[in-house]
Amino acid sequence: IDTYGIDPYLIGDEVDWDNSPDPARIALFDAITGYTPYSRTQQAGSAGQTGWLEHTGERIRQFRRVAAEEGVGFVPGSLPGYDSQAIRPGSDEWVLPRAVDPLSTPDSLFAATLGLAGGLVDPALRLLTVTSWNEWYEDTQIEPTADGPPLATTPAALTQGYAFAPYGFTFLEDLQRFKAGWEAAAPGSHALAPATPFPAV
Repeated sequence: IDTYGIDPYLIGDEVDWDNSPDPARIALFDAITGYTPYSRTQQAGSAGQTGWLEHTGERIRQFRRVAAEEGVGFVPGSLPGYDSQAIRPGSDEWVLPRAVDPLSTPDSLFAATLGLAGGLVDPALRLLTVTSWNEWYEDTQIEPTADGPPLATTPAALTQGYAFAPYGFTFLEDLQRFKAGWEAAAPGSHALAPATPFPAV
């Protein structure tokens, strides 16, 4: 790499629910991020009923603080939901539904995690991750869906009773609104939370 004059910018997947921030590890990178804040060790249930957003937000901020102390950049992330039962049937991985509670829209968790991430974006980097574009087998995808049945809660072994529905371009439209809200925020702010409907958590 040195021979060709390439200086890679290394972003480490360090933000983790089950492990505390390690300053020595974090200092090895140019920036850190987290692929997903989900963990099988968390309390199962929808995010609005378990306090998942608040708890994960606190954990993410811990890593961000240590990164700042080490002079390392920080790249927050967002997540629409999680369900790995199709590829790991019978595992102890619980379903994190896409709705924050039974009365919310199917994109409400994504909107909430975008709001959380938007308040943590490093203005110098202007980077944010989305988990994921098309990881269908863990149900973290935001890739558009075709039309289909309005709701499905079966087979129960895969859904754990939560409702799943086609969403079309909803998640891409959420991203579009988030970007517009973020860019409209005050330049240079370290709390660039996007405008409604993406409140910072």
